Amino acid sequence: MAEVGHEKREGALTMPPVVVCKDIHGRVCLQVHRPDGNTVLYLRHDPSEPLTVKKMREKDFDDRFRPVPDYPAKRCADLYMGYSVHQGATAEAVRYLKTVTSISSSLEEALTARAMGTPPEGGGEEAEDGAPRRAPVPRAGAGTTGSGAFICEKLLEGKLTHEQIVAEVLKRFPGRRTTIKDVRWNLSKLVREGRLQK
Repeated sequence: MAEVGHEKREGALTMPPVVVCKDIHGRVCLQVHRPDGNTVLYLRHDPSEPLTVKKMREKDFDDRFRPVPDYPAKRCADLYMGYSVHQGATAEAVRYLKTVTSISSSLEEALTARAMGTPPEGGGEEAEDGAPRRAPVPRAGAGTTGSGAFICEKLLEGKLTHEQIVAEVLKRFPGRRTTIKDVRWNLSKLVREGRLQK
């Protein structure tokens, strides 16, 4: 099964397409390259570290993982990119993600800066020992960094229509599926909390 995910052109193996694979437990990975016929490079989400390109012997990879033909690689790449906003990603991982989905240069810079433990834009404070201080990683559900908090911020400012807020969210958070319903839900939440008068 050495040619899983490879494209053949005129008898020669070329770089394989990026393929979503999963193991027998349903854990997903994104096969990104088979450089030499002996090695598979892949991305796999690990909540304890930045997104990095992992390496496995081709035989071991093919024994452990199977392609998932009905799972689009772009969807998986967008999901991994979303995780990387909080965890960071190595430059190599971002390079492979860019083969499947679009990533702006500012987002790419932010992802790789977070992976290296420095704040984006070089605005880093230094710890007592002079080393750059690692950028704080926001807690999931903290409500201060996500699209919901951004929507609430824009509603409290009161300068934009609901449609304009949706457009701003989609610019700031690529890959989100924010709609007018999300804006209305956050509006109701702010009214319930007494932070906004309807």
